[in-house]
This record gives sequence, structure tokens and C-alpha cells, in this order.
Amino acid sequence: MTVKFRGIYFFIVLIINFSLIFLIKLDVNFSSVFLLNLFLFSISLIGELLKQYFIKLKKLATTHLLIINFLRIFLCCLFLLPIILNYQKSDNTYIYNFFICYFLYLFYDIIMQSKNQIK
Repeated sequence: MTVKFRGIYFFIVLIINFSLIFLIKLDVNFSSVFLLNLFLFSISLIGELLKQYFIKLKKLATTHLLIINFLRIFLCCLFLLPIILNYQKSDNTYIYNFFICYFLYLFYDIIMQSKNQIK
């Protein structure tokens, strides 16, 4: 069920992101924005699947959650590494866009986590 909502959220964030780029006329390529959102969606999905795996083992601990989050951060750094190494002034908007989308996915994870704890 959560994968379905995560997929719907991916399309919502993607549409909002494309709309803002079009309305504000940012200098960002639409294909790179799609790949950015697809990458963030995939690491979000992989993180959720890892959490579910540890829950099924009945060994979900704080260290597992930290490992999952550090893995996500590491993968994001690897994703941005080519842009950072070949940094140009025009890359600022792409990097800002990346972090805004990343925080939107984190916000979604926090909301879903709090909903699951309430149940």
C-alpha cells in the first residue's frame, strides 16, 4: 500500500517540479529534473523496502534506521558528485532543485512514519 502512495507522491512532486521550472523559467533541463526525481523516488523506495525487511526480521533497531539514512545520504552525494566536481554558476539552480525535492521526499517519509506509529 505504501508503495502505491509513494508512486502517487512521485508524480505529484514531479508535476509540481515541472510546473515551477516552467513558471519561474529556471535554467534546468526537464530530462535532468525527471532523472533527479526518479533517483530520489528510487532511494526513497529502497529505504522503505529495507525498513520493511528489517521489520519482518523483527530486528528493526535505531542503528538500522541510521544505516538506511546514511546510505541514502551517501547515494545522494554520489549522485551530485559529477555536478559538484564540474561546478559552474548555472548549476546552482539544479542543486537547489535537488535539495528541495530531497526534502519533500524526507517530509513524506516523516509523515508516513508518524502515521504508522499512531496506528
